[in-house]
Amino acid sequence: MIKLSFVGKTAHAKTLNEAKAQMFDILMNPAFVKVEYDEYVVQPGDSMYSIAEKLYGCGERWQSIAKLNRKTVSNASYILPGMVLKLPQLVEL
Repeated sequence: MIKLSFVGKTAHAKTLNEAKAQMFDILMNPAFVKVEYDEYVVQPGDSMYSIAEKLYGCGERWQSIAKLNRKTVSNASYILPGMVLKLPQLVEL
C-alpha cells in the first residue's frame, strides 16, 4: 500500500501511479479551484465562434464562452455589439 501526502492531503493506493492519480483528483476538486475569467465587449459582426477563433485560435471553443455566459445570454447565436461577455481563462496542465 502506497501513502502519498501533499499539502495536508493524503491518498492511499496499491501503486504509486494510482496514488498520484488520486492526489490529482483530490487537489483538482472543483470546490478548491477558483475560476477566473476575462471580459470581452462584443463588436459589430462578432459571433461567439469568431470571438473564440480570434482570442483562443480555435472557433470550437465558443461553447466554453456560451457556457460561462448562459445566465445572461439565452441564445448564443444572438449576441449584440456592446454586450460584455465573460471569457474563460484557459489553463494548461
